[in-house]
Amino acid sequence: MHYFEAPYRRRCFKVLTYSGPGCTGNVQDVVVDGGAACDGSVQPFQSYKENGWGKSNGQRIAFYSEPGCTTQSFIYDTYSYNGDYFHSGQCYDIDGHSPVHVAQGMKLY
Repeated sequence: MHYFEAPYRRRCFKVLTYSGPGCTGNVQDVVVDGGAACDGSVQPFQSYKENGWGKSNGQRIAFYSEPGCTTQSFIYDTYSYNGDYFHSGQCYDIDGHSPVHVAQGMKLY
């Protein structure tokens, strides 16, 4: 069961971030709804696990190299597939998708 799947609770889109590669090091549990992960409170991270379900129509989580989530700091994004972002709970390294090694912002679209 994924986070916040109970029918009486609002579904929340969360990502676990890790300071090191391979989901090692310090962990931070980050809510990405409403631009909450663009405000500078997200610690720099090298890897992550997505813990959310979105719409099956291609809703996405975008990753950024700097807080503020500007167009200039965009790294890449992940799309929901049948509601599941990639495979929720699986570890992904930032540099596995781009030449950038560290991210520090995320935004739900």
